[in-house]
Amino acid sequence: MKYSLFIVVFASLNAWAQPDWVEQVKPDSSAYVGIGIGDTLANAKLDAKNQIASSISSTHSFEISQTVETIGDEGTQRSSSHTHTNADHILLPEISWPQIASEDGIYYVMGKVSKTELVNLYERTLAISSSEFSGQTGPGALSFKDYLRLFEARDELALSAKRAAIISDSSAAGKHYHAQFVELLTKLNGYQSSSCLKVNYKGHSYEGKIFKPMVESALSTAGVNVKNDAACETLDINASSESSRSGTQRVDAITLYFELGSPVVRSKTVALEGKSSGSKKAALINATDVFNRHFDRSNSLMNFLLDPATSDVVIQ
Repeated sequence: MKYSLFIVVFASLNAWAQPDWVEQVKPDSSAYVGIGIGDTLANAKLDAKNQIASSISSTHSFEISQTVETIGDEGTQRSSSHTHTNADHILLPEISWPQIASEDGIYYVMGKVSKTELVNLYERTLAISSSEFSGQTGPGALSFKDYLRLFEARDELALSAKRAAIISDSSAAGKHYHAQFVELLTKLNGYQSSSCLKVNYKGHSYEGKIFKPMVESALSTAGVNVKNDAACETLDINASSESSRSGTQRVDAITLYFELGSPVVRSKTVALEGKSSGSKKAALINATDVFNRHFDRSNSLMNFLLDPATSDVVIQ
């Protein structure tokens, strides 16, 4: 009886044994290797893909971890696998699958990515990205137009620098592209820290005495160097307003108009209200409080002015 029980337990444990190539992965200097486990073949392959991405770069993160649970006649087996990755900056060429196996609803796969194919893919991708910034590359200083181009593409520049870093040790082209994108990011940051902006109010002097300091303060909060200097880039502002009354309260509906650069490269409008139980001046001062609460350190006025995707804002 004891002998029979031992045979049953041994057979059950043997039934759950993983393939040898899962437990003992043979090193391959020519490829990145990932072992995947999942409750479906697709999930197992995705898990292997994540493992390969992890081998290529440690800067990405895994987000969703799934527990694979299979119930069979002999009991329940649990194993963990990753089913989602946030490694958007990791490029992968075609993955080969030299090993695929399944056991009691659990899938095991081995995926491989050729290191040579990976480098070739990155070099082609970086060459395309690099060509888009040929006008901003080199020893010359950035113009305001160049600065706007780099500012709009700052996420793309950072992504390209990360990708170039991945192959820089094994590719002369990768090292070149990495230096180029780091240089562009350095130029972008340098322009931001050394440039200045001059605010000109084009409307009535009465409103200008209130709105010009308001805008200058919001720009300074955003880290912009505001100066009354002809050498600075310009920001022209104007305003229109309509007054009404709600009971004893005065309400001024105000639209602010912004034109950035000379010639103008960005035109924006901001609509808001100022309220007061007293004078127009008090209503306009209330509007400045509304403006400053909206455009704070976490919601920069300068970023709004530079963003090409947004033209109008209504502050409630």
